[in-house]
Amino acid sequence: MRLSKGYEIKRIAEGDPALLTILNEKICQYRFKQNAICVGAFKENKLVALLWFTPGMYNEDEVRADFIPPINGCWDFGVHVEPELRLTRVFSNLWIASTEIMKNMGFTESLSRISAFNPGSLKAHMRMGAKLKGKAIFMNIG
Repeated sequence: MRLSKGYEIKRIAEGDPALLTILNEKICQYRFKQNAICVGAFKENKLVALLWFTPGMYNEDEVRADFIPPINGCWDFGVHVEPELRLTRVFSNLWIASTEIMKNMGFTESLSRISAFNPGSLKAHMRMGAKLKGKAIFMNIG
């Protein structure tokens, strides 16, 4: 799918070497093992941004919690935009294309876990129409 001039957005299959330019192989394997779907933005055939989503339970490794989406919902996570492109249209292109892919798969909503310590991400999500569904506090003891 092409949106803004110069970007191509597409699903990335497990084993695609382009993924290893941004993430290490262990992380990719962990995510694909959860049946996660990866969508990437390419500029001049170079992978410059990623978004992952999973239709089933998402095992969040950072806070060690399992998130179960509602019926017709999925969890999006692992968004990455290369630093030199963070103030460009690449993220909006990636989000629009990913949302279309999700809709074509029958998902009517996408949920995210966003840290309260990341106000920039919270504000960006709210500008795109996100709604707060709940709050949780995670403690890692020991």
